[in-house]
Amino acid sequence: MNKNSIKHLPSIFEKAASDTWKRLKASSELGVSQNETTITDIILLDLKIAQCPFLHILKTPQHLEHLQGTDWEW
Repeated sequence: MNKNSIKHLPSIFEKAASDTWKRLKASSELGVSQNETTITDIILLDLKIAQCPFLHILKTPQHLEHLQGTDWEW
């Protein structure tokens, strides 16, 4: 992993956070609910689209979340 790859990671998560807050605000204003699963799936898709070679994501199957205690791991 090179230093430029590491520097890119915070911007990926900052964009995901910013986009999530915008989406939640719009959903509230427009009366279209966004549940946790939807939000998680959108964030994970955005992270995959970023195609960071050093970022590996493992989504926990929903039926195992209560046993594993995670939505996803990286």
